[in-house]
Amino acid sequence: MSTHTPARVPGGAPDGGQFATTAKTEVDVTLAPGAAGLDDITPAEKARYTHIESRTKDVAAALGAGKVWDEGGGTTIFFDARSEEAPEADYAYCIEPEHAADPSQGGKWGFHRGDAGTPLSNGDWSQDVTSDLTLDSDPAAVADWIKGQMQHFGTPGAPA
Repeated sequence: MSTHTPARVPGGAPDGGQFATTAKTEVDVTLAPGAAGLDDITPAEKARYTHIESRTKDVAAALGAGKVWDEGGGTTIFFDARSEEAPEADYAYCIEPEHAADPSQGGKWGFHRGDAGTPLSNGDWSQDVTSDLTLDSDPAAVADWIKGQMQHFGTPGAPA
């Protein structure tokens, strides 16, 4: 692999320098059909995912805290990390039935207490808690449960 360092030009020069536009060759890569996994999703799965995403956004709005996105494991409400030394943030999520370790937890709301940099009293570095509230429970009730977990675990930005 070779590197090329463009010639430097004085500040304010209209063209040239390190960030000037240059011609580049195209990369010879072709993605296989279904590479993103979206070709395999059925209409029923898409409807379920859309429902989970919508309900999660409703809960986050009722909670008034956290950021909602899907980083690949399902739509989740993420909260701020405790510190740079303990970067794993706490988060709340609806447990999808096919990902539940215990089938009775599928479709219920969960809260993950991230690594705070020190172990819990039982020696674990993180903890997951499951509620009895389901995906279709009142978003305000779910938000109250999540708020209680945030206060219990000292989650940064916990609503008062």
